[in-house]
Amino acid sequence: MTQEEKQSGTIIRLLLILAAALVLFALSVKIPKIRLMETVYAMDQEGYFEDDVLIPNIADPWAKDITYSITVRDDGALQIMDSNGGFVYDMLVVLVGGELCYADEEGMVAREQMITYDGKKYYAKKDGSIAVNEFCTMKNGNKVFADRDGTLASDRTLSKNGRRYYAKSDYTLAKDGFCKTAKGSLVYAMSDGELIAGKSFRVNGTQYYAKLSGAIAMNSFCMTERGSKIYADHFGAVVTDRMFWVKGRLFYAKKSGAVVRDGFYTLKSGKKIYANLNGELMRDEIFAADGERFYADQNGYIVSGQWVTVGNYRYYCSKARKITKVEHV
Repeated sequence: MTQEEKQSGTIIRLLLILAAALVLFALSVKIPKIRLMETVYAMDQEGYFEDDVLIPNIADPWAKDITYSITVRDDGALQIMDSNGGFVYDMLVVLVGGELCYADEEGMVAREQMITYDGKKYYAKKDGSIAVNEFCTMKNGNKVFADRDGTLASDRTLSKNGRRYYAKSDYTLAKDGFCKTAKGSLVYAMSDGELIAGKSFRVNGTQYYAKLSGAIAMNSFCMTERGSKIYADHFGAVVTDRMFWVKGRLFYAKKSGAVVRDGFYTLKSGKKIYANLNGELMRDEIFAADGERFYADQNGYIVSGQWVTVGNYRYYCSKARKITKVEHV
């Protein structure tokens, strides 16, 4: 073997030893893991992932800086853009100024219309913002009311600034007439949607009474705000200017609808009646009032100028209707 061959072999052996040493060194060093930043794509109401809108993973430091704002297109249409430059589709977001705003499936901001998102109803105003804690009048003239979270009220009575309203199942406020509530009560809404409450009112000549809740009295007695007792039939009409029966008891309602109570009352015909504290008329019995005795017949009228028999006695009722004579039969 020549001297050159010996030197070449030595160099090769040295290179192999060096390579083996490098491999051993590399295995002994721990290589740190690289954490990949995760990005989650937003889903629409049907569960499909959006193409442009990104909801960042909260673990990523840049996630907290995502904001939304309105941008105006050349044609005047509005769109919602996030701070990363992506447009929003079929999403309800909070804008930089704190207002709610909705972009439809085509990315356009809804305006002057009722919208549905996540099974709830909202109303988008003319400027594109979602109504919150306020009344809104739609293009067709109907009114809606948005609660504090923006959702529209429905199937319930609501109170605002001391006034009451009723939101129907279609989310619009009742107006210009009677409306049956989801609980079965009857209410009456005026042209501006406000419910009549705590007072009597007339519609087409018929009298009604609305309680403080707005519910119209029906098939029951009711005390009015003035302290009068009234009775409304099963249609809600207040009985006026006549006698009426309730559960076998006789009552009389004045022209105002107030039930006669605790005393005498003279009818237009000149006949007299007498009602106890509850309003029930005395009938077919002798009763005492103002230190005198009187007799009311089966119809509730106080008898005058004649004899009447009650049990084993005969009583004479004077022209003044007072009992002045008594005889045993």
